[in-house]
Amino acid sequence: MLIGNLGGAVGGNVSVASTGGSIDLNASEDGSAIQIGNIQNGVTANVSGNIQVSAQDNVTLDVTGANTDVQIGNGGAGTQGNDAGNVVITATTGNIVADLEGTGAFVQIGNGGNGSTGSATGDTSLTAGNGLQLTVGSAAADSGSYIQVGDGATFGATSGGGNIVVSSSAMSTTNSVDFVGNSLDIALTGANQSVGANNELWVVANNLAITTDNGSAFVYSPQGISLGVGEDGINLGTGELVLATAGPVTQTQSIDAAGLGVYTSSGAITLTNGQNAVSNLSLGTSGSDSATFYDVSALTITGAQVGGDLTVLTTGNLTFTGSATGGGAILAVAGWDGTTTSPSALTTGTAYGNNGGSIVIGGAGQNGNVDIGSATGSITLAADNVSLTATNGYAQVGYNGAGSGTIDVVASGNVTLTAGTQNDEFALIGNGGWNVSGNESGNITVDASGNVVLDGGSGQETFAQIGHGGTGTNSFSEGYSDTGLITVDGESVTLAAGSSQGSYAQIGSGGYQSGQDISGTATLGGDINVNAVSAVSLTGNGPDAYAQIGNGGDYVNTGAANGASGTISGDIVVSVTDASNHTSPDPVTVKAGSGADSYAQIGNGGNGENTPADGATVNFAISGNVTVSDLTLIGSDTGANGYAQVGNGDASKQGTGDISGDITIGPGIDVTIDNGTAPGTDSMIGNDTGFGTITGTITGYTASSGNPVTTPGGNGDVATTTQTQITPTDTDVNVVTVVPEDNGPNPPDNTPAPINQPPGPLDQLADIGGGNTEGTDTSDDLTTSLGRSLDPGSHNAPITVVKSIIPGVLTEVVMKDAHGPHGVPPADEDYSSWGNEALWQW
Repeated sequence: MLIGNLGGAVGGNVSVASTGGSIDLNASEDGSAIQIGNIQNGVTANVSGNIQVSAQDNVTLDVTGANTDVQIGNGGAGTQGNDAGNVVITATTGNIVADLEGTGAFVQIGNGGNGSTGSATGDTSLTAGNGLQLTVGSAAADSGSYIQVGDGATFGATSGGGNIVVSSSAMSTTNSVDFVGNSLDIALTGANQSVGANNELWVVANNLAITTDNGSAFVYSPQGISLGVGEDGINLGTGELVLATAGPVTQTQSIDAAGLGVYTSSGAITLTNGQNAVSNLSLGTSGSDSATFYDVSALTITGAQVGGDLTVLTTGNLTFTGSATGGGAILAVAGWDGTTTSPSALTTGTAYGNNGGSIVIGGAGQNGNVDIGSATGSITLAADNVSLTATNGYAQVGYNGAGSGTIDVVASGNVTLTAGTQNDEFALIGNGGWNVSGNESGNITVDASGNVVLDGGSGQETFAQIGHGGTGTNSFSEGYSDTGLITVDGESVTLAAGSSQGSYAQIGSGGYQSGQDISGTATLGGDINVNAVSAVSLTGNGPDAYAQIGNGGDYVNTGAANGASGTISGDIVVSVTDASNHTSPDPVTVKAGSGADSYAQIGNGGNGENTPADGATVNFAISGNVTVSDLTLIGSDTGANGYAQVGNGDASKQGTGDISGDITIGPGIDVTIDNGTAPGTDSMIGNDTGFGTITGTITGYTASSGNPVTTPGGNGDVATTTQTQITPTDTDVNVVTVVPEDNGPNPPDNTPAPINQPPGPLDQLADIGGGNTEGTDTSDDLTTSLGRSLDPGSHNAPITVVKSIIPGVLTEVVMKDAHGPHGVPPADEDYSSWGNEALWQW
């Protein structure tokens, strides 16, 4: 049946109207055809004319017959020639319905026709007071039946032709339905009505605009597409747009939606309209294609996986609750000024951090692990505050694995790393992660105008770290390398270890038990510069919850196999710019924790580093110059091996390696030393080790008798020292050694005593040969009594402070207990007539 003109090069407008009812086109017979429009009559010719169908109620196209064709438009199935003209369908108060159940059938609203040849042009307009319903039954779809809105000859025809406008209260499409044209502009007025909710809408168009009343849109395009038609863009209110394409995605108008997900199998995503307002964003590209998004609201990245560069700029806050990874560079800016777009300028001046715009990685809405990383590209974050908060998984800025890109974090406020409460919820700025393998490298810069804070967590191995590596990285490796320059600047820099096993805080590469059971060559290296305006603080806490500025870590490379080797190196500078003006406390504080192995250290190495497997012979070296300004060192009173050290190696003397490097303590400062009372908890300035050699110089500090940095390590007789102390030339240096009160035996500790410990001073005094080789002698009791009277660690006298008066020559002991011996110097004499009474202790 045909309503229109037939034969040759025909033309003319066709209008069908029902002013009080409906219009139904019903093709129930197999092989039948129904058309409203102009059609060639078996000849090659051009046809044209506008087609208009209107009804007060419904306009229905009902197709149940097999191999049937129903069309409103010019052309027809199998016709030859060019077809042109606009097609307008209106159902004023009702629905526009196309229901196709017949196999091998075809329904089209537009010019062209199934299998036709020639061009098809003209606009298509569908207006329904109630709804637009386009349905292809499953069996029909499987047979190749389809519904097409717009111009063209086959399903998914090439975009072009005219523009399509849909205006309706609601819209539904099911199975093989496509929209083909130059542009598609959909406007739904019904509350919460969505586009493509049943099946994603198949759109073959160059431009797309969708407006809903808080409804969503789910769209697929087999080609590239631009968002925006005329003055219309994407406006979904509280709805979301999910768009998947096989080509690039761009925009000419803004996007306003609660959620946006854009994914391309080929082509870049470039959504750079400065008026985009999206709450939640997810992006994905393939190959080396990049993704760029600009926004003017508080934006949350729920996930992004980009083959090339990833750039996200927002004028508000930027939160990552899901991972965002790229094959190229990653650039994320919060508090964007709305105008600067050059990558090199976005981290300078007022381009970032405006209106308190901050970046959060993880946080309360975190959905599993969050990694902002690129395997080879650079990573740059700029905001007011930058926070890594591990809440429901880890939070990482850096590639989770073997990454080599540089990392730059710039903040006009604070940078905070907070580990979590559950096991392995770490916070890391660096490449690597928990128990990953591979070589990690790339320079790391954290530049904050406010404070930089690293907080270990309360869950097992919930560490906070700026550096490459992490707990258990490169375990059982045949060799690995973690290297890169690390620079941290802030008003203050705080490293606070957590309360649980392995919840350390570290600035440096390595980590707790990283490289364990290595059988090849390990390389940990890179200079470390920590620059603070007011203070630097390192505080250990729970068992193996250490705090360290340096490469290495607690039990790094432990269990090394026979023949294993490696280096841990890098110069370290820790400075406080106002150190010369401070009063108290000292600007640099290094304090061990209460748990076993909860040491605090500025230097390369770490407790038990490079410990070989049983019977193994290994070759490790630890080096690097260490420069520190004004400081306090406090050892642990309860945790074995909870030492406090400025220097390389391991002050608990549990580790293995040849230690070298010069140590410089800034002039015009105070140095406070407070040794711990638990085993292996000395506070020291200098290099140390258990097995190996010790070389280097110490400038700006001379140890008192309570801090013997020239004493070899105690784990066997292979530890030798050729460390030179250079007397400070600055007479303002004040060294105070605090000796802890000893009011009884140490609390129980299950840590084994160091092996092959050489005899102490009292043992040597009572038994020069060792092993009681001299036998029992009547003078032993007297010798022991005399030795104890001279040994500050062998009695319970509450002696608390030892002051170095003449370094290496004369030390004053200040006693708090009024019942101890008295030695008061005359007011007019400095030293000579004090007598020996002041030095006796019991």
